[in-house]
Amino acid sequence: MKRTAAALLLLAAWSALAADDIGGYIRNMAKDAILDGQDSVNAGRKQYARLNELRQILLQRSDPKALAEVESLAAAGNPAAMNLIGWLLDRGRGGLPRDSYKAAMYFRSAAAKGDANAYYNLSLLLHVGRGLKADRTLGAVLLKKAIVLNNRFASVRAGILAEEKKAFSEAVVHYERAIGDIAHDFAIYRFGVLIYRGPAANSRPDPKNGLTHIIRAANHWNPDAQALLVDVYSNGLMIPKDLVQAGKWMEALKSNARHPLRTPSHPVLSDADQSEARKSYVVWRTTHEPSMSPPYAYDTTIL
Repeated sequence: MKRTAAALLLLAAWSALAADDIGGYIRNMAKDAILDGQDSVNAGRKQYARLNELRQILLQRSDPKALAEVESLAAAGNPAAMNLIGWLLDRGRGGLPRDSYKAAMYFRSAAAKGDANAYYNLSLLLHVGRGLKADRTLGAVLLKKAIVLNNRFASVRAGILAEEKKAFSEAVVHYERAIGDIAHDFAIYRFGVLIYRGPAANSRPDPKNGLTHIIRAANHWNPDAQALLVDVYSNGLMIPKDLVQAGKWMEALKSNARHPLRTPSHPVLSDADQSEARKSYVVWRTTHEPSMSPPYAYDTTIL
């Protein structure tokens, strides 16, 4: 009986020791997994930073060494590198001859790995028939996939295409996905216009809400938004006429380096209104630095 009790105590001790060992083993595995994950994240960040450096080099000049490094990353399965090579081929940049068909192959490979920009680019080539036979149906499918992956360019382009077919309510939905990003001031402007006038035949105009977005786009130096505000305030289009505001936005438009697509007629202001408009512009200008970068072109491939 004593031997049995001793054996049971020894077995219990062994069991406890084994449990401790197993627990320690599991904890060590978890620590190793965390460290491996951190190493993987750090390696990914370094690779992204390096790829961005290489991209800047190739945007400025031909550099065989930089190009070879990008090609090596692409061959290793980096989708951003694949998309970059596709972009260089489509544009004929970075020392590569222009070859949109070959670019499409790189975009396809990058898209297969889930790269949203590559989905957008491949969709664009199919839509316009560059490098590939035009296929708007497939292009629309790929554009939708880019939208699902939260590509803002894709949302804006989908809005533009919807407006072309006069599907204005659909365009509003697409633009709304992009208006949170001030870089896409065109989407903010178009969203504002459609809300301002009412996006559908049976929808009611919402000048107050629409004007808020148009002004937001104008504040980010969208030239079309600034030009429209000159017209809106000069003529009192669904809002009270305000020549001082019209003059203020005319001053902004005149100093806008992004060259408006259309130039509104200069509002006729009294000397007093002109003086107030100028003061209003100077105050506005102190908190709104002009954008020196050109507006995005939504009919071109993107990085």
